[in-house]
Amino acid sequence: MASLIDTIPLGRMATTTGVADVAEFLAGERSSFITDEEVLANGGSGNRTAPRCSLSIPPHQQRSW
Repeated sequence: MASLIDTIPLGRMATTTGVADVAEFLAGERSSFITDEEVLANGGSGNRTAPRCSLSIPPHQQRSW
């Protein structure tokens, strides 16, 4: 585990709360100008070979313009 953590620039593993905070921000009003972006909550590791988790916003929470 220590060798894995050494590869993460922030020096720690993600928590469910940390990842949920990103999802909450993206679903909220403060991100209203962000469109079609991939946000990696990976502690800065930039490891693009890792499995991905995509966030789907339920239709009742999506904005319609």
